[in-house]
Amino acid sequence: MIKLKDILEAITVPIEIGDTVLGGKFKNKRIVVKTIGKNEKGDITINGRPMMKFRIIPKSTMFSEDIIKEGKTLSIFDFDDTLATADAWIYITHANGKKSKLDPAEFAVYKEKPGDEFDFKDFDSMLKNPKLIKKNFKLLVKQIEKARKTAGRKVTILTARRLGFPVKHFFKTMGLDVYVVPVASADPQKKVDWIETKIKGGYDTVYFMDDSKKNITAVNQLLKKYPHVKNIVKHIDGK
Repeated sequence: MIKLKDILEAITVPIEIGDTVLGGKFKNKRIVVKTIGKNEKGDITINGRPMMKFRIIPKSTMFSEDIIKEGKTLSIFDFDDTLATADAWIYITHANGKKSKLDPAEFAVYKEKPGDEFDFKDFDSMLKNPKLIKKNFKLLVKQIEKARKTAGRKVTILTARRLGFPVKHFFKTMGLDVYVVPVASADPQKKVDWIETKIKGGYDTVYFMDDSKKNITAVNQLLKKYPHVKNIVKHIDGK
């Protein structure tokens, strides 16, 4: 005789560890499946809670637009003089042939003159004498921790540097694996273009932190085009 228990044991759950389900009061919060088991009553559980408390997303629609639009958050940090300082200069050759140099903080407020030519060679090598700006670094760590716990969140260091490896290596020495995007230009439009691409890709919440007022102004102008995007744009003191 086939017992009901035997039939139930043969039932397979259409999810696996690592899949995403929808939970919460309205079953619309994305939750990553970490454990699948059974409780004392014999009910199948997901992350220790009865499976009936969740809505399973069919594999065929796992990445469809109706799921993605529930909310994606992007936290963006500048690096130089926002998260850390380092011994590096921007060298300027002026139209009259004279040369000068600026540190990142000075360059952030420098008004370009006709004929100026900039050399950012110091920013292509490994960081020299890097020092964290601790109060701002704590904000980065806080966002990284949130991203680890919540699906749909991403943290990015968006830097004017031409190479991202020196920045990535710096954080790796502290045990942090961060996503670094070098835009290879001090032109605020380069950061704006990258952020706009992400907004068009589905991000509906943007946090942007930078020590450059020029970048802050440019990003604020961009976000006026997308009133549906929630945002916090913060000018960070690099001291």
